[in-house]
Amino acid sequence: MEQAKQHIAILKSELKDYLPLPALIDLKDMKSTKKELRDYMSGDELTAIITATAIITGSGLSKIVGNLFLSFSRPQIPTKLFSDEAKAVEWLQQYI
Repeated sequence: MEQAKQHIAILKSELKDYLPLPALIDLKDMKSTKKELRDYMSGDELTAIITATAIITGSGLSKIVGNLFLSFSRPQIPTKLFSDEAKAVEWLQQYI
């Protein structure tokens, strides 16, 4: 959780003149996540700086984690799962 908050702080600091922006998140290697992190990722702090989120999943557990995030956290911004990074980037273009 702290690592996620640190990344967001860096994003806000380094890209403040370009925000809000779409986000590409790679969850291919993620096997689990905590509710606190899921809530943070779908909360007001992130939705203020991110216009949309494309989540890259692999097969198996990361896809399950991604689907659980969409089902239970109900992100406030457009969010979609992808297995192909190029398709995810293409989808995000509409939110720039």
